Amino acid sequence: MTPTSEPEGRFLKKCRQKKKERHNRISAKWKLLLSLLLLTVLSLSFIWFAQSFLLDKVYLGIQKKELREAGQELLTADPDSLSERMAEIGAEKNICISSYVIYKNSWITCRGDYKSKSNCNCLLHRLLSVSGDLHSSLSNPNGILDRSVLILDAANGALQNGGFCYLDSSNLESEAVAKENITVAYAVKTDELRTTVFFLNASVIPLGSTVKTMNTVMFGLSGIVLLCTAVFALLISFWITRPIEKINRAAKRLAKRDYSVHFDGKGYKEITELSDTLNYAAEELSKTDHLQRELVANISHDLRTPLTLISGYAEVMRDLPDEKNEDNLQIIIDESNRMKALVNDVLDISKIESGTAEMTMEPLALTNSIESELTRYNKLRDREGYSIEFIYDRQVSVEGDYSRLMQVVYNLVNNAVNYAGEDKKILVTQTVEQGKVTISVKDHGEGIPEEQLPLIWERYYKVDKTHKRATVGSGLGLSIVKGIVNAHKGTCGVSSTVGKGSTFWFTLDVLSETPLEN
Repeated sequence: MTPTSEPEGRFLKKCRQKKKERHNRISAKWKLLLSLLLLTVLSLSFIWFAQSFLLDKVYLGIQKKELREAGQELLTADPDSLSERMAEIGAEKNICISSYVIYKNSWITCRGDYKSKSNCNCLLHRLLSVSGDLHSSLSNPNGILDRSVLILDAANGALQNGGFCYLDSSNLESEAVAKENITVAYAVKTDELRTTVFFLNASVIPLGSTVKTMNTVMFGLSGIVLLCTAVFALLISFWITRPIEKINRAAKRLAKRDYSVHFDGKGYKEITELSDTLNYAAEELSKTDHLQRELVANISHDLRTPLTLISGYAEVMRDLPDEKNEDNLQIIIDESNRMKALVNDVLDISKIESGTAEMTMEPLALTNSIESELTRYNKLRDREGYSIEFIYDRQVSVEGDYSRLMQVVYNLVNNAVNYAGEDKKILVTQTVEQGKVTISVKDHGEGIPEEQLPLIWERYYKVDKTHKRATVGSGLGLSIVKGIVNAHKGTCGVSSTVGKGSTFWFTLDVLSETPLEN
């Protein structure tokens, strides 16, 4: 690489980047306007090209097709009414027709002749004059050419070419006359001795002056069309982009956390659907923002309280030697664990939602694991009088991550403890049905209103909005439960009656089961 090539490369890259930025700054309405104008210019250019260069070819192609169709009809016509049929086809297609029968390639008889009234310069009747011989003015080495020679040559050429051939009259007439006519010969052998030949001629109108006139008109019309298209495109572009611009302004307000904004895009289906989606997004963002504020307030409160206790007891133990006892140390340990649990909840839900939570799937004795997990609440039973009972009729194994599934059980039982009724009874039940094991945790607390049931699985949501020390929680426990159960391809749910309590449950696939002995 030369010393100047690298700076030049950076310069070109910078120019391309600036060009791209300028392109992105063009609004949708102007892009739409330019696109419509470009489409109009391309359409007009194609029309001009077609009428200037393709019109002659298309016209000749149509005339030849008409002659071929007429020849096919004549070949299948009834010989008894051939003259009438020739007249009908000639009048319908505005062509001249002559028919001859060749006997033993020597004797020629005219079977019929039709001359179009509008075909004044018919090459067919100039060459095959009924009077007998060709005109002596034809450019032929012999000066005068008998029409029988022309008929025989045309018949032989048609038979060799599959039944028809075009006559090349450029060596028989002037170039101008030849260009104004298309003559085709159709031949068919009637029997071994006779051959029937049809000559069809169509007049070709020179289109040069017509094309010039059309181009002149086209030039004027193009200007009018472009002007009308520009006005129409401008109106259409403003009509289409107006709701988009309106939504864009509202979206900028939403980006500034103005959740009161309302998207009211109308005009066509896509804009209406986009407005509905953005309104839903604004509503959900408002809920999330509100719940996050509650989370920050709750966690701040729950962190501040143990920090205050830890700090207070630590200072007392420092200043008063007699206070260095196990009870004060236990309080410091308990409050430290409370802070650790709050931080772990936040980390767990972040990992689960991002898909980075590690899960070690292996066979797990679910029944024994739950029974062992519930022993953690023995002190709670003895100290505060809680009754936690586990009912099951068989040992069940599942495939899953031990620590995560025990976290699910722990969170559900903790939730029941926090919201248990005055009887402080919590019932954990295991049931098995159709290859599924269901673990349910039931309390006799205040219950949850029916309209709040779909919301309790959301992050940061807490049924009891009054933050109390007795029911400490981050509002993430049930959301963690749902994430872990879903990762195990299970389901979870809740049923609740206000004033009677709630039952939370989750279901997993059974790996194996062993009924208990009576």
